[in-house]
Amino acid sequence: MSEAIAKMTTAPARILNLSKGTLSKGSDADVTIIDVEKERIVDVSKFESKGRNTPFSGWKLKGWPVMTVVSGNVVFST
Repeated sequence: MSEAIAKMTTAPARILNLSKGTLSKGSDADVTIIDVEKERIVDVSKFESKGRNTPFSGWKLKGWPVMTVVSGNVVFST
């Protein structure tokens, strides 16, 4: 799990030379909370983004976001 988190946070920030991907003091407080037990079927019509391209459409997957915080403000919550 820690390797997966690093690949979605600190690694992309390092590649793009951004001071992001961390929850250290003074950081932006951008975080997504994931319920690792939550299961759902991927339904592209319910995506929040404009992107609809996924190989997982119709698959039942485990581990879904339940809250997103951007700059300390909750922007998504189930």
